[in-house]
Amino acid sequence: MNIALCLRGRLLAITLLAIILLPMSAAFAQTVPGPGYLVRGIEGDNDVGEYFALTERPFGSFNGFFYLADQGRLIGSTCAGPVCSSTRSLTNPAFDRGRYVSAANRSALNNRPLVAYYDASNGDLMALDCASTDCSPIGGIERTLETVGNVGQDTASVIDPVTGLGLIAYYDVDNGDIRLYRCATAACDSGSSVLVNGSNDRGHNASMVFGGSTLWIGYEDRTLGAVVVAKTQAPYNVFSFFIIANAAEPSLSADASGFLDMVWRETIANSLQRMRCLDATCTNADQIQLGAAGHGFRPSATRSSAGNLLVSQYDPASHSMRGTLCNDLPCSSPQALTFASAPGIAGKSLMRINSSGFPLVFYQDSLRSDVRSAQCTSAACSAFQLRTANNGHAVSGARLAMRPDGRPVIAYIRDRHPWLALCSDTLCSSVAQVLLPGNNSDTRPTVRVRPDNRPIIYYASVGGSELYDCADANCSSGSARAVSGSGNSTSNVLEMALRTDGRPVLLYAVSNLNDVYVFDCADVNCTSGSPHLLVDEPTVNSAFNWNYAITIGPGDRPIILYGFNDNSGSQQRYVRCNDSACLSATVSSIGTSITFYATPLALRSDGHPVFIENGPNNLAICDTADCGGQARFPIFTGGIVRTLQLLSGDRPVYEAATVGSASVTVCDDPTCASAQQRLLLSNSETNINYQGSLGLDATGAAFVALEEPALADVMLAVPLPDAIFQNGFE
Repeated sequence: MNIALCLRGRLLAITLLAIILLPMSAAFAQTVPGPGYLVRGIEGDNDVGEYFALTERPFGSFNGFFYLADQGRLIGSTCAGPVCSSTRSLTNPAFDRGRYVSAANRSALNNRPLVAYYDASNGDLMALDCASTDCSPIGGIERTLETVGNVGQDTASVIDPVTGLGLIAYYDVDNGDIRLYRCATAACDSGSSVLVNGSNDRGHNASMVFGGSTLWIGYEDRTLGAVVVAKTQAPYNVFSFFIIANAAEPSLSADASGFLDMVWRETIANSLQRMRCLDATCTNADQIQLGAAGHGFRPSATRSSAGNLLVSQYDPASHSMRGTLCNDLPCSSPQALTFASAPGIAGKSLMRINSSGFPLVFYQDSLRSDVRSAQCTSAACSAFQLRTANNGHAVSGARLAMRPDGRPVIAYIRDRHPWLALCSDTLCSSVAQVLLPGNNSDTRPTVRVRPDNRPIIYYASVGGSELYDCADANCSSGSARAVSGSGNSTSNVLEMALRTDGRPVLLYAVSNLNDVYVFDCADVNCTSGSPHLLVDEPTVNSAFNWNYAITIGPGDRPIILYGFNDNSGSQQRYVRCNDSACLSATVSSIGTSITFYATPLALRSDGHPVFIENGPNNLAICDTADCGGQARFPIFTGGIVRTLQLLSGDRPVYEAATVGSASVTVCDDPTCASAQQRLLLSNSETNINYQGSLGLDATGAAFVALEEPALADVMLAVPLPDAIFQNGFE
């Protein structure tokens, strides 16, 4: 039997034997599907890594700026050490912007980054004036700095330490020149450019650094096959030069004395070379070879916490990302490191130091189109951890619903907007994505599909909540309506159930008041409806509500579960509406076990609710529709369960997700005395932690939408239509 793995829209067939006998190393682990399943990348996995930049943030974190080649846009990320998340779009999606990105922090503006990049659609030099220290939540203002000709490639950015104004070196493609843009204000809303050097083809792979009041610019002269170093001082319009022959790819830093320190690739043997200036004018300098032949490609230099030189560099022959650590200022005994070797490792890297003084390198994996990181666990880098740092746009909050014809529908959040992913067929061979009209969404949305295949989605918007009624099965149009107002703390709880006639019932809460509401839709499209307060919980003693779930019980009366917690402990609240409109409800406490993260809830054929208690890992079956008593049965979950459904015979089926794996369990009987658990996918890479949402098709086959919070991806585990799996796990 074959297992299929879908990565970035490509379906790859690999045998089960290969998975068992040839596991991927932990260093380059990727999501591997379980037997009988394929994994579809729904959103968040982009072509990223060729162009990226980093700036430091307080407390040892970084701002990451990444160009997405498949979307032609620049995104910003918060990088907590070796992993970047919380991404947001920074450039106008109507243009291809973000290549050749560089960035620097402006001390005059509370360290807000100034980000320079190339507009490939128009051939312009662009800059982003970030509105905050992490370029969020609104990103910043895009500014067109230079438009004459084809300009803006190979940017390098620094900030004048005296004036706080930005300086951007860039390549003029039409003339083969290197130019310097000088911002006239801290916001860079005005400025001018000057020619640095117009002889030959000069300006590729620029690197800049300040040494005291002197600005140094290193760049390639491809006509001569040399590196040129330009020196200038304010107002940065007069330059002097020196040339290093047989050189390319310079990277500049400055030591504690403000003296220039430069590394480059020597182009005859491709070794890593270093020149250390011994005075402010670089009249005297030392030059040594730091790396062996073939190891010197695309170096990136920085300074250690002790002020010594650190360099990352690429070895294309072995597809290796290497490092060179200097233990003293002259680098008398350079320490050579190999961080990783794999076919996809390419040339781009950035070497940095984390808040503990430990080396950290970000680098490109071109085969998998993502950015990897190696985080040293000591200053000497005797050991390090390899991780995926960024693989594209951050998405979150995946919720799954199944159409009657078996095609999955997934709701999720991207850029604080709700989105809908519509699978083209039961195998989700392709996905259509629909942007919904909500704003400032930061809560897991919920989605249902009506009998006519039309999705309906409930999501957060501007502090309240909205419902979107799709006009057709493809959601090509629809209508949005506000449910709980705006700015009123009602967007952190969003659950929905459909009555037997298709009318939605929406559950939300006013979190600052601990009030629980339902919105009773008057028709299947929810063109009108009424909110009803069900429970007014106390707000004293640090009380709060959590882990909500809703289903429709006998008589179309909604049933709700949630947890209530205060200083005296936790209670599981059971709420049953007294009528189908839920004008009032009966509330009881049915247990004290703490349920973690979710309360999966379903309804048996006899009208009795059944739910799973995470933590104690119990299956609880109510004795009546009012749940006056419960029978509890221990079950094995293998992770946090967020969704519970029932097969024929009231047999529970649930997904469970945890660090590195996700699974589906099908119980053999209503009390789950025995069960069959199947692994959906696994990933041995550090900090991969899944969250699931389960859906069943008409045959009982289990589909699971999976959110991976560390990388902020949404995936879909799809059962294969092999004969052995055609009836689920029978």
